[in-house]
Amino acid sequence: MFSIKPTVAAPSGPVIRVGIIGCGMVTQVVHVPTLNSLSHLFQVTYLYDVSEDAMRHSQLKVAGGSKPQTAQSVEELCAAAVVDLVIIASNDTFHVYHALLALQANKHVFIEKPIALTLEDTDRIIDADKAAGCARVFIGYMRRYAAAFVDAVREVGSIGQIRYARVRDIIGPNSVFVGQSGVYPQTFSDYREEDTQALQMMTQTDIRQALETELGIAVTKETGMMWEMLSTLGSHDLSAMREIFGMPTGVVGFSPCATTGSPFWSAIFQYPNFAVAYESGVDQVARFDASIEIFGDTKTVKLCIDTPFIKGLPTTMVIKDSLPDGSYRESTIRRTYEDPFTLELKEVYEWVVNGKTPKTGPADARKDLEILGMLMKANKKLITTKTRSSSQSQQQLHADSRTLPLGTLGVGDGPIDVRAQMQGYVEFAVNNTSSTKGYYGDKATQAMTNITAPERNPYDMTDFGQTHLPREYEDAWFIWQWVQKELGVHVYFTQNPLPIGSAFFEATGDAVVTDMVELDNYLNNGVKVYGDRDSLLAGLRPSGIGAENISRAVQYPSSSKFRDAGYSSINTISSYNGDFLRQQGNVAFSVLFDAGHQVAAYQPETLYQVFNHQAMFGRDVATGKIGGQSETDGFTLQWP
Repeated sequence: MFSIKPTVAAPSGPVIRVGIIGCGMVTQVVHVPTLNSLSHLFQVTYLYDVSEDAMRHSQLKVAGGSKPQTAQSVEELCAAAVVDLVIIASNDTFHVYHALLALQANKHVFIEKPIALTLEDTDRIIDADKAAGCARVFIGYMRRYAAAFVDAVREVGSIGQIRYARVRDIIGPNSVFVGQSGVYPQTFSDYREEDTQALQMMTQTDIRQALETELGIAVTKETGMMWEMLSTLGSHDLSAMREIFGMPTGVVGFSPCATTGSPFWSAIFQYPNFAVAYESGVDQVARFDASIEIFGDTKTVKLCIDTPFIKGLPTTMVIKDSLPDGSYRESTIRRTYEDPFTLELKEVYEWVVNGKTPKTGPADARKDLEILGMLMKANKKLITTKTRSSSQSQQQLHADSRTLPLGTLGVGDGPIDVRAQMQGYVEFAVNNTSSTKGYYGDKATQAMTNITAPERNPYDMTDFGQTHLPREYEDAWFIWQWVQKELGVHVYFTQNPLPIGSAFFEATGDAVVTDMVELDNYLNNGVKVYGDRDSLLAGLRPSGIGAENISRAVQYPSSSKFRDAGYSSINTISSYNGDFLRQQGNVAFSVLFDAGHQVAAYQPETLYQVFNHQAMFGRDVATGKIGGQSETDGFTLQWP
């Protein structure tokens, strides 16, 4: 039934030129050694990593007559004529950006699992793959290419009715196995601080998108850790389970024990006629205990999986069955010593050279994220929608493991709604409070058409301008202790580092895609909202028209009264009273002049007036009176 097949050289064909993005542990221990052993099929020609030392080290490990080039950017690697296949082994949160760049460069793209951390990013990859002609993306689920796994899938077909199955993946620390791999990988620390910050911020953003936006689950230290563990280790198990059994119909129960020491989790998946028990975790014991076991009436099939970091350890299949005479038989089948990574790369070769469609494409990988979502939602303790979180938790925001009491939300240099503000940006260039015009005549109409015509949108416009904020205010002014002491209040302040914006714009060229749903929710729950800044992507822009569009578009109980309210002057201690305010309830919109690009830097007295009166004490912003109607009824502001 089974026979050992010797390793033979592939039929003569082209050697695939490979560019690798990410030179960390997996690249050093797995990809480079495996590609070296398949030198008749592949040649590494390009490397990229944010760590120069990691690139140089990996470069020395590549076999062949010439060393691979090292790129200064992902764009350089993807555009290189000497690259046919791009292997993406970077951090999970960057997968989507690197994949899109490679697909735009018309390369075949191999993505180490998971495909991404969110359904949104996964769908972007699926759409880009379709735009590139389909079947241009291969997801690295190497266990599904193991010879024993292929045999097990076939053998399960002879079981008859499946009665029960068990998926188990309990392992010790990877460092135990990597340290004995014989390839001597190294870790490096030459990372720029801004790169580290960008990685942390983008990962947190992805986790919030996956949990809060897509699943309605509050982000906590436990849920964030659980999502990352399921996406990495768990995706191996669930992808293999899905190929054998198909998609589960539901999850009977899910019990996570997410700790920084030894995280474990268990679940029961429901199928039409049987259940699958799933147990997994990581502890400090040096062993690799991974298997999938399927039980029928007279036969049991078990797939036994070993660590992939020590080359040559086989994946085996154990069959236990009852013979016709009632005797018991147990047999172990090891068809080959070729490891799953080697067999996977042989499939990659068939895909790139001969056009064989990979079974682990992006649409297939999306189903694994769907199963992860089923698991998380099965634990009732984890489910908290955004709206319920705001009302039931007394206006609290969840940020990692800290709970922030939210009574006032300050938005500084933060996007609110590009759709609402962009037309105001175009209009302000010709219709503003000064005689200066950005363009004349037909140019104004053309600019507006660019964002309002069919098939066009505001996201076709991008601003790369640098802030004009004084240096001392750029360095997280609100987190200074003396500032908080003077204000008499704790301020939770976050600042977007430049690399995040740069990475986003360089990958997409688009403005931030967002809307006012969250802002509406805060206002409807009594949270006071204050925002300032007049840059293109900021919440309140541009010095009037676009900002006014946003303030009038927000929906909350008093929004109609706000739109009908007039403007009043903002009175400060100084003789300057040139600023205007519209206010209704807990919403205040200010038009502030002579403030450069941020009020905090150029009109601190006005900032104090707005922050202290309205945000802190609920006073009327314009006059500072206590117990007033907090409503302006003055003039209507007309733009020249």
